[in-house]
Order: sequence, then structure tokens, then C-alpha cells
Amino acid sequence: MVRSREAKPPPLPCLIVFFSTLTLRPRLNSIEGKGVAELDRVSLNCPSIFSTKYHHTAGLRDLADFLPASLAAIVSYFSEEITRGTWKPVMLNGLDWPSPAATLPAVESQIKEVLASAGVHISISGQPRMPILFIETILFCSVTPMLPLPIAALISLSITIKMEEFSHVHGIITQGVENSATSSSWPSMSIIGALWSQKVRRWHDFIILSCSQSPFARENTAVAQLIRSCFSSFLGLADEFPFFIPNKEFTNLLGHSLCRRAPRLTVSPGFLYARSCQIFPDNNFACEEILKVLIKRARALAKDCNSDRLARLRSECRSLSSASSSVQQMASLAATMLCLAGGVNLIRLLYEQVLPTLLLSAGDEKLGSAGQVCSIFEGFALAYVLLMSGASVWGVGKTSPAYALIYTSKRQRVVDRHLEFMAKVMEGNIVLGCGEATWRAYVLCFVGLLVDFVPTWVSEVKLETLRKMAYGLWKWHEGDLALSLLERGGHKAINLVVESLL
Repeated sequence: MVRSREAKPPPLPCLIVFFSTLTLRPRLNSIEGKGVAELDRVSLNCPSIFSTKYHHTAGLRDLADFLPASLAAIVSYFSEEITRGTWKPVMLNGLDWPSPAATLPAVESQIKEVLASAGVHISISGQPRMPILFIETILFCSVTPMLPLPIAALISLSITIKMEEFSHVHGIITQGVENSATSSSWPSMSIIGALWSQKVRRWHDFIILSCSQSPFARENTAVAQLIRSCFSSFLGLADEFPFFIPNKEFTNLLGHSLCRRAPRLTVSPGFLYARSCQIFPDNNFACEEILKVLIKRARALAKDCNSDRLARLRSECRSLSSASSSVQQMASLAATMLCLAGGVNLIRLLYEQVLPTLLLSAGDEKLGSAGQVCSIFEGFALAYVLLMSGASVWGVGKTSPAYALIYTSKRQRVVDRHLEFMAKVMEGNIVLGCGEATWRAYVLCFVGLLVDFVPTWVSEVKLETLRKMAYGLWKWHEGDLALSLLERGGHKAINLVVESLL
């Protein structure tokens, strides 16, 4: 960044005090309210730092011009301060702070349209605002948008930068503003978008798209609607007779491109999910919601395959082969969404906590309560999504030496624990809450997938766990599957193979 000729260097004492505040920031964390009091003292004693139209950021602008490297410290400081929640909001009245009033209604409307195009229908006008009285001969009451002080300072600094310098610094400031907005409980992205759209009009669509992600950072309702919309766009509505058409359904899920071909900006639900899943407030909720939708879809498929109809209507039933193909497609979508949302950590929780809890849960909505065919489809769907999600994050074969300690050890531990859980249930040491048909279908499908597609996983499992699993499969009269499981166990399981054949 080149220093502007018009920029005047701030007084040296003010620079010293300001950077002393940044340096002492870790010490102030342990003293309640000291950080606020320190910065207040700086703004009062050194008005050139925080004091012209938009005079509160004029000093910061001069400081960034005089010392370009200070911009990173300013952004880091305010980004950290927003998480404390101790700053009062400031009124964006167009005098002390820039006003978004000219474009805010249009931006909020466009954000709502983008969310609606992705199947999310929520209110985004929940911005807290404070009435202000203007006394001029009569009392006039208006509503002024407000932002917490750290966000207001960053956004004001970003829009006062000259366009020839904007390309150099927008990466630093923009990321700080977005991080601050998502970290704060204050719904502020629509106001930020309105202010930015006034600054850079050619980035209007990108700004609207970025602001459309903000509801997913704090509302689980929006997350649930987006997940359901992804499944509906990929598989069709749950009450329809869904046939999978590859090109059509992938287009519905991910869209064609970001080009604006319609009168209004539209976004596909899959694209919006991929951009927003990293800021979900609760990955466990997203995981449970995905599994809930998956189970609901599996039950709908089972009802389509139900042959308990009149003879003239049986031709409308789906075949089992078509339904099983749809189960795999649903599981692949669910596994992809889980990996995008939480990565390795969420998949580990899926193996160790989420899925065992789902199988152990009892109640009116428990697994296996919707009939025999529905129970089998539920077990198949859960087995497929478990294996596909694990294969996506850990791989299906042996990892390279560089990643062996990171991924192979985690995969070995997680898979072994899950198979140990299955073995204890088969031995009768754990009582399930789900139906017997669901449990049997889940075990047979999961073990079959292990044997056929990821035999490397089986060789990493403890020998005692393999013995327990094989014994349980023998009791179910699944001797061939038990023998195949032991054969994939490697040389350490050769004795068990011989014992099973004798």
C-alpha cells in the first residue's frame, strides 16, 4: 500500500497509546471491563485516533495510511473485542457513522429472495433498532440501524478506503468484518451488505450472496430448512414417486452457474449449503437433522415398495432394486453433507456417539416402528451413510506414510469401537431401543460393505472384536459372511478361520 499524499500522520503520543492498548490486550482480558475503559481513554485523550463526516474512523484511516502494517493489528483487535460482548451499539445516522438507510430495505429483500430460491423461508429483519427523537419545531421519531462499536469501526474503515487501495486491503478488512459479524449475536450482515453495496456496486451480487449465509450462523431453523431443501432438490418431494435422473437432479442440487440469467439472483440449495456449512452453530444438530431426513426418505421408499395394494395398483409400486439404488443415492448425499459440515471430527462423533444413541433410543419415533419393510430400509440407509462418510474422510485403503499416524490410527480406533459396540449388542450385553429388523439389516449391510469395499479396515480391527462379530453372525446363520469377515482380518485371524471351518 502506498502512503497517500493527503494523509497526515497522527500525533506520536496517540500512536504510542493506541499500540500500547493492543500490546496490553492479553493482560486486560483478565480484568473485567478494563479493555473497554482503556480504549475509551484512548478515544477521549487522542481524538485524532477515533475522531469530519464519519469522524470516529478518520483517525483510524490516517493511521492505516501512515502505517499500513497497523491495519492487521486494528482488524485483529476489533475482531477479538466483538466476542466479549461488552461494547454498546452505535447508531448509524450518517453523521458520526455511515448510514445504510438508502439501500438497506432493498438488500434485505434480495437476501430474502436468495434464501427463498434455496428453499429457506425465515425472517431476516430481526435487526434491533433504537428510536431517536429529532427536535426541530416538532418531535419526529425515526428508526436508525445500529451496530456494535467494533463492527461499526471496521465497516466504516473499509468503506472510507479509496478504490485504488481497496483491492490491496479488502482481503484483510473484509475477513475481519465477516468474522466479527458471525461471532456476534447481533444480526448485522444485512446492514454490512447495505453499506458495502454503496461502496462497490459491481460486487452487488457477491455481497448479497455472502450476506445470505449469515442466518445459518445462528439459527438452527434455517439450517434444518436448508438440509431438507437439499434432499428435496436432489430426490424430489417425499410424497412424490421419485425417479432419479442424474443430470436433472444434480442440476437442481448444485445449479448451473452463478451467472445472473433471471431478473433476480437465485442460488441452488446445494451451493448455499457448501458455502454455509462451515459456520453452522451446532454440527451435532446438523448431523441429527440429516439422519432424520434420511430415515424419513427411507420410510417413504419402503411405502412405495409396499405390495399390500389392489392388483391393478401394484404396477405403480417401485421395484426393490430401484428402491435400493435410491437408498444408495440418499446415503451418498447425506455422507457428503456430513463431511462438508464437520469433517473428520463429526464423522468420528457419528461412529462413536450419534448413531449408537439413535439405535439405543426408544419411543414412538424409534427406528423400526414403521413396519417390517420400513425397518429394513432404515438399517440399509444408516449402514450406507456410515460407511460412505467414513470412506470419504479416511480413505478406503492404506494411507501414505506421511498421513499414516494422523488418519490410520484414528480410523482404526473409531471403527474398532463401533464394531465392539455391535459385538456387545449381539452378545446381549446392551439392550437396543430400535426394532430387531432394523438392527439386523444394519449389521448385515454394514459388515457386507466392510468385506466387499473396505477390507483394509477389517485388518486393522482387534482380533477379539472380529471373533465376537463372527460368533454373532454364526448365531444368525450368516456363516458365509462371518467367514468372509475373518478372512479379511489378515494373518492374525487365520486361526479363527481354521476353527470356524472345523
